[in-house]
Formats: sequence, structure tokens, C-alpha cells
Amino acid sequence: MDLGQLIVVAANGVERHRATPQVSDDQLTMSVPAAVLDTAAYPLTLDPTVTPETFVSPTPAPQNQAAANVASDGTNYLVVWRDDRSDPNGDIYGARYSPAGARMDGMMRPSWSSVTPAPLRYRAVQTPSAGSIERV
Repeated sequence: MDLGQLIVVAANGVERHRATPQVSDDQLTMSVPAAVLDTAAYPLTLDPTVTPETFVSPTPAPQNQAAANVASDGTNYLVVWRDDRSDPNGDIYGARYSPAGARMDGMMRPSWSSVTPAPLRYRAVQTPSAGSIERV
């Protein structure tokens, strides 16, 4: 499960507050400032955004997948991560996603030719040690 923002809307339809709920162990805490509660038109709607987790790798790996990073070209997204499936020191894999979260093509092992079609859209920097992604 993935938890997004808590949106507080008053009875008159006015959005009064946004916050990130806190999760600790098995407890969810949604906090709303007293100033919002004191001046709101009741009843209030407290609407946390809850969605299923989205796996970026289309196939499970028998080894670790970690160090994910995201870049955008202003429209779509490139997600890259370190993947230990074929190399214990890690390889870099990636996938492109639409704004709706739909995978646009299969998983790839980015190279400058696959990540940066003309004109340049995404930049990924791989550090020499253990296939880690320094920035995207």
C-alpha cells in the first residue's frame, strides 16, 4: 500500500488543508491543525490518498533491487534502479512511465542511446562503485 496526502475539505467544498499522514508500526495518524478545525464549515471530509504499491520492475528479481531514482522530461517519467539480478555489484535498469503511472515500454538497461533520444530528455549518472545511481 502507498499512502499519499491527506486532503481536508469543508462542507462548502473548500479545501482547507493538505498534509502527509504519518505511519508508525500499524498505526495511521492524520493531523489537522486546530485553526483549520476552529474555522471550518462542518462536516469535514478527511480524505487520505491510499493506492496499491506500483512495482517499477515488470519481472521480480531473485536478488536486491534498490536505489531507485525518477526523472521527467516534462511529460513522462523515467525510473531507474540498481538491480543485482545478473551482477552482484549491480546493474542499472529502467522503465518509462506515463503521468497516469502506466509503463510505456519494457524494462531496459539504460545506455546513452536508450535514455537520451534526440533531443536530450533524461540524464542518468552512474557512479563507478557498485552500480549506484548518483542522480537522474
